[in-house]
Amino acid sequence: MTKESKIAILNGIINVAVTVLFIYLAMRGIDDLTGTYKIDETVRNTKELRIALEKYYQLAGNYPELTKPGANIDLHILDYIDKNGKRISFAEIYGRKSLAKTYGNNQIIASNDVYDVQDFKNVNFNGGWNYNYSQKTGEIHPNLPEDIYIEKVNWNKQ
Repeated sequence: MTKESKIAILNGIINVAVTVLFIYLAMRGIDDLTGTYKIDETVRNTKELRIALEKYYQLAGNYPELTKPGANIDLHILDYIDKNGKRISFAEIYGRKSLAKTYGNNQIIASNDVYDVQDFKNVNFNGGWNYNYSQKTGEIHPNLPEDIYIEKVNWNKQ
């Protein structure tokens, strides 16, 4: 084998190694950006949902039954007319027809299911929302494990 062919093979190996390294680092960067986006969106969605719950409570005197079957998909199921003839609509207060979904990953699918929980330390971490409806507190948190997105976030304290 000639010196030139050895150099050509070495250059080829170096090019392949650099390309693989570049792709690996690019993928990690994309994962970091995606994870950061999902964290930001989950925090924003939680805030919007909590604000809507409080506005609803101020109008209705109680919290909406988000755990009612189908309510997460069609919030208009919760609409009602109060004793004064005024229509109260959580969908209109929240500004959406359905609840926002929590993002998933390769183990958990995106979901807007709502679970009625009293103990936020004892949840299933299947995605969606944990909501203390039965005790009428209106407390709600994303039903997510701490490490679902790149950074660890305790969603039950957010």
